Amino acid sequence: MTEEKKKRRPKAGPALGNIDETKVVAQAIIDTQLNAAREKTERLKQLRLQREAQQNDTAG
Repeated sequence: MTEEKKKRRPKAGPALGNIDETKVVAQAIIDTQLNAAREKTERLKQLRLQREAQQNDTAG
């Protein structure tokens, strides 16, 4: 039973690595996702405006 527990327990030391490096990587991931979300929002806004303009053209 103790051998089973040892196998399941993750090793904390090497997995953590350099904390500063981890912070930089995490911040880069967050920035990338944030920029992607902003671009998606902007694209959707443009598409909505185009669709509204087309509806106004056909209605008017």
